[in-house]
Amino acid sequence: MAHIAHLPEDDALAADYALGLLPNDKRRDVDGRMISDAEFRTRVFRWHARFTQMGEGLADLGTPDWIKASAISTIVPTPEPQRYGVRGWRAALAGLAVTGVASLLVATAMH
Repeated sequence: MAHIAHLPEDDALAADYALGLLPNDKRRDVDGRMISDAEFRTRVFRWHARFTQMGEGLADLGTPDWIKASAISTIVPTPEPQRYGVRGWRAALAGLAVTGVASLLVATAMH
């Protein structure tokens, strides 16, 4: 596609639109043009068909694992590890004390 640099501006815009390369604001403008300009809409459809034909013989390589992991970590943030502050230690010690007292009561009741 070395000749793409010599395309008229509308063809280059139609090709970019067909490939999904336009930024959101520009894409919204072109969406409106697709509705109102039949000639431009035909250009986009031709580019879409051309690009579809180009990709038909290509093998699907899948998505590399590192890209999947990066995407997932962006969507689902890693939770921060819990830090046991003073309250956590107090609760743990209270639980240990209750367990100790219960053990003593059971042991003395058995004798």
